[in-house]
Amino acid sequence: MNLKQLKRICRQGENQHVEFKQNLNHPEQVIEEVVGFANASGGSLYIGITDRGEPLGLRHAEADLAFIREHLAERILPVPVFTAGLIEIDEQRAVIRIEVPEGNRKPYGYVPAGAEVRRVLYRVDDHCLQASRELKNIMRGRQRQVLAYTDLEKAVLQAARALGPAGKRQLAEQAGYPARQVSECLVRLVIAGVMQIHPARGGDTFSIKEAD
Repeated sequence: MNLKQLKRICRQGENQHVEFKQNLNHPEQVIEEVVGFANASGGSLYIGITDRGEPLGLRHAEADLAFIREHLAERILPVPVFTAGLIEIDEQRAVIRIEVPEGNRKPYGYVPAGAEVRRVLYRVDDHCLQASRELKNIMRGRQRQVLAYTDLEKAVLQAARALGPAGKRQLAEQAGYPARQVSECLVRLVIAGVMQIHPARGGDTFSIKEAD
């Protein structure tokens, strides 16, 4: 990628597949974005660009690039596929570009400094969300499986038809089953391709998947 192409991306702004960071003052934010892209549909992270899309660049870009490559490989489990390189702004400054394809070993996560629990993030629009238990279980069971339609599955599907896109607790209340059972049922239905999950900042919603 050259500077002209980079400026075009800067004008378009951040979105589902593009994120800007001005510097590496908070490397864990970079880790989160890479994790979020790998768990979703992939994307590109540019370091050295303001949130407003100004390509300021980094003065020590080569050293920063070596640092972040090592950091990503050490902190994320499992290690996702990614490529990283530099886009020159001028003789003194460059932008780091990190390309992250959708991963095939989901869910990806990392343990923040001083914490004990692994964080799993998921990219939605122009921000990363903490993945819900349902979303993490769906990512773990990506392969479709044979689904047994018990009374629980039938009740959840009937509730989904009545409510449209709805959260786990709404569906549980409508179906008349405990939220924990409905949670497990929703995971099975999404993995089987019968329903779909819609991760969102206010909480995941689920809906019946339309026929292709």
